[in-house]
Amino acid sequence: MGVVVALCGLPGSGKGIFCEKASERAIPIKSMGDIVRQEVSLRGLRETPENVGRIALNLRQLFGEEVIAERILSSILEELEIEPLVIIDGIRSLSEYTYFSERIENISLLAILANREIRCQRIIGRGRGEDGDGDDFEIREQRELEWGMETLIEIADDSIINEGSIEDAHERFDAWLESNVNS
Repeated sequence: MGVVVALCGLPGSGKGIFCEKASERAIPIKSMGDIVRQEVSLRGLRETPENVGRIALNLRQLFGEEVIAERILSSILEELEIEPLVIIDGIRSLSEYTYFSERIENISLLAILANREIRCQRIIGRGRGEDGDGDDFEIREQRELEWGMETLIEIADDSIINEGSIEDAHERFDAWLESNVNS
């Protein structure tokens, strides 16, 4: 069975760019955020910061902290049957990571880090439906901190600081993948 790298980091840290680089290497990516966005769509809502945040909270309140992990697990396990490495994008809480680590034999946690000011500028500048403005950034940041993102970052097996240009991020992420994919 393959290896899983669970990716965590606060909004705007660079998880998406890391996943793009991994995807270029044909590494399967399983996105926790996609599960929430699918639920937003199923409920006939637009993808706005308010709707994405509200649905993420609602799912956790109704079905428990591990609901997103539960909904994506079978897809991860299917990939592991045929792929040597799978990346889970966007773990947000210790309970999600615990859920996975109790069900996936070989899993590690990688944190992508960047300071708050840089992350806020990135979020405001990238224009995703779920991002919004500076106020939306603050709300999202607080929500993810309340879910326990700081704990995940503290217990991560490895981390990458991503505070430079996009070209620098590409180089750092490529270097990490090069040294970890085949090891």
